[in-house]
Amino acid sequence: MAELTEKQADRLAVTSEMNLRSAYFEADIEFSASGIESEVFRRTPVLDFMFCLLLAAHQVKAGEEGTISFTENDMTIQIAPVGEADPSEDQHLAITRSWDPRAGECGRSEFVQGVAHFAESGPADILARYPSFAENPTRAKLEQLRATL
Repeated sequence: MAELTEKQADRLAVTSEMNLRSAYFEADIEFSASGIESEVFRRTPVLDFMFCLLLAAHQVKAGEEGTISFTENDMTIQIAPVGEADPSEDQHLAITRSWDPRAGECGRSEFVQGVAHFAESGPADILARYPSFAENPTRAKLEQLRATL
């Protein structure tokens, strides 16, 4: 993860959600699913990607299609339930990327658990490096989204 500037670090507790999502905590993020090659998104705003993942996971958990979009470009990743949901089985998801016609796949529980893990470990890493992040209301919003998965 890229280091914050001194000015960013000084304002971390009070900066807006929009600033945190677009100008803080850039990192290379790897995304993978069965059937498609692992993708590395270079210098991606971590918190923006995390919010998109969490919202997509909530949509998928509700049986709807989820979308991950990128602030810095027009690429999208669609996560869509396949077939009818059977409460006794883990629903199958199709993963499609706007820049690649090949589709990947995973189970709904695998996707939701992966998102929950990312949404827990990412902020924990940030807090270990920048304790003042705990004071920013955006951190609490992320935690609430993760906790309700």
